[in-house]
Amino acid sequence: MRILFRSEVFLILQWSGLINFSNLFMLKTTVHLSTCSTFQQTAQVNHCQNIIDAFIESCKALDVSIFEPFMAENNVFEEKTKYLFLAGLKKLFDSYKDEKIFFHKIVVEDGSCTGCNNGKSVKIFSFKGWGRIIKTDHFAYVIERENGILTDIYRCNLFCKS
Repeated sequence: MRILFRSEVFLILQWSGLINFSNLFMLKTTVHLSTCSTFQQTAQVNHCQNIIDAFIESCKALDVSIFEPFMAENNVFEEKTKYLFLAGLKKLFDSYKDEKIFFHKIVVEDGSCTGCNNGKSVKIFSFKGWGRIIKTDHFAYVIERENGILTDIYRCNLFCKS
């Protein structure tokens, strides 16, 4: 018994009239339809929402490593490259981590900027810590989107709760 190679099978099929070489060429070079722009836009919006959700979870846990995998190397937030932005975020988180605080809880609320970006929507992260001292503080970030696409994340220093 002899094993036939793929090219031999194609020649036999062509010789027997079961397949035409021009049809065979078309089978090998099938053009895939491109995804419609609406679907691409929806996928991009969903991806951006995943990035935003990871950022919020990272802030709630005071853990930069949650957000880091979601940032692409070419992302620029706060006019900083990926690693400079993450270093600044880590510095902020570390300032809230105190050895005297045994338990902390971070609540996320919506608010608006009352400073340089007056009226823009912000996410306010209210920090409450208990231990030998009671610490209460908060920080906020503007999460800018355009047509559902994430364009920037940056710190807001003057804000109020909605």
